[in-house]
Amino acid sequence: MPDVFLNCSPDSDVFDTEDLLDRLMGDTSLADEIVTTFLDDARCQLTDIECLLNRRDWPGVLFRAHTLKGAAATAGAKSLCNVALALEQAGIARYFDRCSELLASASVEFDRFQKIVTPAA
Repeated sequence: MPDVFLNCSPDSDVFDTEDLLDRLMGDTSLADEIVTTFLDDARCQLTDIECLLNRRDWPGVLFRAHTLKGAAATAGAKSLCNVALALEQAGIARYFDRCSELLASASVEFDRFQKIVTPAA
């Protein structure tokens, strides 16, 4: 993956490059690896959450939402992290409709993040 840090502003609400690079002491190679791994995994996490939610598997929803939240935070996907936090909280309360809305929002935020970090072909 080419250097993704040229594609967005450092104060982006979608991708907080400044925070990510600060935590990695400026290591852009490691940051690229983290972002690439996150992109490979996050879509699967979202799909898993949808399946778990449809089965009303609340422990599963909570576990996956928490995992997504942590992975998003690690990758600097700030807006997705915030939505995953809200999804986790709605899951604790077992608000199915709110969880469904937040899952849709999480998918949108993932797409926004992916668009920023994936160079146009």
